Amino acid sequence: MKFLLRAMIVLVGLLSACSDNTPETQPPRPAMTTAFQSQLALTVEVYLELKDAMVTSEPEIARQKADALVIVTEAVPSGDLTGELKNTWQNELAALKSASEQIKTTEDLEKQRKAFAQLSTVVIEIARDFGPLEKPLYVLHCPMAFDNQGADWLSNVKDVKNPYFGDKMLKCGVVADSISVQ
Repeated sequence: MKFLLRAMIVLVGLLSACSDNTPETQPPRPAMTTAFQSQLALTVEVYLELKDAMVTSEPEIARQKADALVIVTEAVPSGDLTGELKNTWQNELAALKSASEQIKTTEDLEKQRKAFAQLSTVVIEIARDFGPLEKPLYVLHCPMAFDNQGADWLSNVKDVKNPYFGDKMLKCGVVADSISVQ
């Protein structure tokens, strides 16, 4: 029994000596509240509905969904956020509102699509910064959007349905990344 105890002590000592005791560069992210996560999931759902309006080239529905997106995102209970996380949320919320406002104030589908590209960048950041998510999401990329500058968007399926070209080039794009459920 003493031998086993000594062996365990030696093993623990070796493991401690070999471990990397350098401090983490970033503190662990605090857990988000259930209310925060639920409202964030609703935000993503409304974004996906807006994306679908872009895919089907329906500017009026896009305007409605952009307005709804601001409403549901403003309802995310962010009062428990502190420090850098709070700043990140406030910056991303401001960018989301700005892009959504551009979508809802025009009926020009091409202008809406440009604003949707900005919005997509923000929603992708929000999903990455404030997950875990209830369902996996996929980051899709169209290399030909906006005169070959390229643009990303989120989808809840891997199937490519391009919001930047609609029926003109519905299948143009690839799955570039995923944001998993944690």
